[in-house]
Amino acid sequence: MPPCQAPRRSSPSSPTTPEQESGSPGSTTPTPNSRSQTSPDPAFFDRVVAMTPVSREEILYVGDHPDHDITAGRAARLRTALVRRGPWGHLWSHDPAVRASAHLVASSLDEIRQVLTGTR
Repeated sequence: MPPCQAPRRSSPSSPTTPEQESGSPGSTTPTPNSRSQTSPDPAFFDRVVAMTPVSREEILYVGDHPDHDITAGRAARLRTALVRRGPWGHLWSHDPAVRASAHLVASSLDEIRQVLTGTR
């Protein structure tokens, strides 16, 4: 998978931000909870694309729910990663259909960063 810049979002149930978990500096990160649109609303994904300085093909949409994040992200023509964190991420991470649909399944945001930067 070639490197890309990935808009990241925190699960509402998560006690940490992506930047706290990964140790990387933050950037403007649209989340479904911070806008009137929610995933899987296509307008939400259009906002994600509009807010990033890269093309749609370079975005990796990270989430923990197969329908709201993986299926909806793929429908929006984004690459997707399922992160095993929070109840949804752990529940769905072993499902063969979800694993086949997501471009990447990872245990943490740091693992995703390592895969994207080639340091894993």
